[in-house]
Amino acid sequence: MKEVIIALVSSSITILITSFFSYHFQLMKEIRNESVKYKSEILKKIYTPVLKILKAAVVAGEGYDGITKESLYEIDDIVKKNYELVDQKRNKTGSL
Repeated sequence: MKEVIIALVSSSITILITSFFSYHFQLMKEIRNESVKYKSEILKKIYTPVLKILKAAVVAGEGYDGITKESLYEIDDIVKKNYELVDQKRNKTGSL
């Protein structure tokens, strides 16, 4: 009888430990997936359009002409449309 109780207690403890680790690793996986989703959204909505604007100012053989007022306003519009994705520490004034 003692052996049965010991076996039940040890299997219960094993089940609890396994469940805890399973939950923990699943939670970490979900957090990682959310982070990747958020970073992909930033890349798609902020960095890719800004990079397209900046690459348009590169003249082959001559180099980079710099940011014009028009391109600055385009970048500002992109930031304003996606303000929730922009790091507020870097954007202290609220606009460019």
